[in-house]
Amino acid sequence: MRASPWLPVLLLLALAAYLLPDANLPFAPPAPVTQGALPAPPRALPAQSQALFERSRPATVRVESVNPDTRNAGIGTGFFISAGGQVLTAYHVVSGGGSFRCAPCRASPTPRG
Repeated sequence: MRASPWLPVLLLLALAAYLLPDANLPFAPPAPVTQGALPAPPRALPAQSQALFERSRPATVRVESVNPDTRNAGIGTGFFISAGGQVLTAYHVVSGGGSFRCAPCRASPTPRG
C-alpha cells in the first residue's frame, strides 16, 4: 500500500500549530460569540384576550395528514367550524394527504399574565 503524499504535509502543519500557538499570523481568529441581553417576555394578555382564548381553546385541534403512496405528510392546527364536526385548517396541511387524523390540542397550558 502506498502512503499518501498529504500525510507529511498534515503532520508538519499540526507540528507548526503546536509549536507556534501565539504566532502573529496574517489572519485573526474568529471573534467569540457573545449572547446579548435576552428580549423581554411578552406582556400579559388583556383580560378580554384571555377570555377569548379560554373559550376557543376547546375547539382547536391538531391535524395530521399522510399519503402512503407519495410519502407526503402534513401537520398543523385547525378548529371546528360546525357542530357537525367540520374542521377548518390550512391547505398545506391537507393538500397531499390521503388519510387524516385530528386530536385535541393539549400541548401547552393557558397563558397567564
